[in-house]
Amino acid sequence: MRKKITFYGDVQGVGFRFSAFRFAKKLNLSGWVKNDKEGTVTLVCEGEEKNIKALIDYLKLMYKGNIEKIEEENQPLQNFKTFQIKRD
Repeated sequence: MRKKITFYGDVQGVGFRFSAFRFAKKLNLSGWVKNDKEGTVTLVCEGEEKNIKALIDYLKLMYKGNIEKIEEENQPLQNFKTFQIKRD
C-alpha cells in the first residue's frame, strides 16, 4: 500500500520530519517526508497498511498540539527502496 499524507498546522521547525523518518524506518516503511512552501508537511510512504496507520497514529499523538488537519490519499505503488527526508 502507498499513501500520501499532508499535515497542516504548526508542523515545521518542531522535529516533525525527523520523528517521521525515525519511526518510519522502525516500521520498515519506504518513501519520503518534506516541508512544503505552504507550511505543511507531506509524507509519502509505502508498506503494510497496519504500519502506515501506526506511523500516522504516532505522529498524531506526538504532535497533537501542532496538527490542525490531516489529508490522506491512497496512491499507486512506486516501490521505494528507502525512507528519506527530502530537502527541496
